[in-house]
Amino acid sequence: LLRYHKIIDIVDSRDPVTRTNCFTKSYGRRLEGCGSILKTSTQFSIDEIFTNIQKTSDPVTIIHSLHKLKLRLFTPKEIANLMCFPHCLKFPEDFNIKQRYRLLGNSVNVLVCNYLLKILLGSQWQQ
Repeated sequence: LLRYHKIIDIVDSRDPVTRTNCFTKSYGRRLEGCGSILKTSTQFSIDEIFTNIQKTSDPVTIIHSLHKLKLRLFTPKEIANLMCFPHCLKFPEDFNIKQRYRLLGNSVNVLVCNYLLKILLGSQWQQ
């Protein structure tokens, strides 16, 4: 976290204009360029914490500040919801979390595909 705190995408679910980065199959194994991280703290804003971080080079202070954000990975189900997969989507029970992230990684948004198919195929496309 200390190494990548300047480049990870942190999102706040309470922000109405929040957008997430693309989730890759490496999500959960790497932080750099693999998808957004969710802030769950209600006490501190991302801007507030990063303003404080910019004032120091002390690793302990930086880590302590980042922990205040209560960061966590999105769950596979949350990623599937963001990608507009049906709510009834279930993973095979024998798939571990790493396998679930791999399945979802680099997926395309189902709703976007639906619209594109309507445009490309017109009246031939049926849902």
